[in-house]
Amino acid sequence: MTRATPRLFAAGALAAAALFVAGRAARETFGSGELVVFHAPSIVTRKAPPLTANITGRWSGDEPIRYRLNGGAWETLVPALPRMPKPWFSIELDPDALLVRGDNQLEIHAGPRTESLHFGYDPSPPSLPMLVDWSKLGGRELEAQDGVWETVLADGEWRVRPVPGTEDYDRLLCITPSFPGGRRVECDIVLRRATQSDQLMGVGVLPYWAGHPDDPGVRPRRGWSFAIGWYYTLYGAIGMEFSRKQGGEGWRWVSAYRNDYMRPNEPYRCVIESWAERGRDGKARRYRARMKWWPVVEAEPEDWQEIVDRPGGALLEDEYCVALNAHRCQAEFGAVRVLAVPDVNDP
Repeated sequence: MTRATPRLFAAGALAAAALFVAGRAARETFGSGELVVFHAPSIVTRKAPPLTANITGRWSGDEPIRYRLNGGAWETLVPALPRMPKPWFSIELDPDALLVRGDNQLEIHAGPRTESLHFGYDPSPPSLPMLVDWSKLGGRELEAQDGVWETVLADGEWRVRPVPGTEDYDRLLCITPSFPGGRRVECDIVLRRATQSDQLMGVGVLPYWAGHPDDPGVRPRRGWSFAIGWYYTLYGAIGMEFSRKQGGEGWRWVSAYRNDYMRPNEPYRCVIESWAERGRDGKARRYRARMKWWPVVEAEPEDWQEIVDRPGGALLEDEYCVALNAHRCQAEFGAVRVLAVPDVNDP
């Protein structure tokens, strides 16, 4: 493995004595009954339901977590598998409950520990094209859906990754606000290693991510809605999927893979485009995606992998953000470029 220099978090396991949060050196010891908030942006960007604004952290006590937003009713969160194995948690805030103008306050109580967070909310869609430069972003400002992330200087460039020792099920990081329409995403990815040898692992880019759809009040939320391009060991292959799951119901999906291995410690380039085919009524009939994935030391391939959802299939008419996913693995992602791609009229 190449040497990587963490920018905001101490590299290493949970026993590390020092943790650097939001550019501020804050010594935390992870003993029994410690409450630590890792990601809580000062400005939360647009989240279109069912996507939630998430505050992630660690609580090592036995009591449930209680929280309330803007002086409202107290809610209880009991972290549960597979998304939130103890001691990790994600507090999921509905965007409709956030104040667009003014200060939002989130109060967290966990046993004898308390935390009070203040943040704004910007409901504006992104201005495309956009470039996410990891040398200018990190710590609490990262909009994690699940897990603990850090920016690092590796191989001469700034990248983002799950903090070593915190890898688990679907460590997800939002890259853009929610927005409608097609998009193209470009990113370099380095897979370092699987972290749970007896489990499936995957790593890749989600051009469409709409969060965890579920019934009102259910926490942790259990569903998902996405398009993804990734390397996945279920098939030992690189490919794409569309999938949607509502709460505890079964899921709908369509996938396309090619037999191609992703070698550890070697940078790969991912370019993925996804868009909707729309009818005369303007509504999406189906979604399409295409992707190129190749080692950066090689020439860009001419051919695309392609996938099409069936009419009325896995994806619904939603706004989607762009996200990164490291599933039970250690991986690094380079700068991310996002461009608009027009949807296609299909009369």
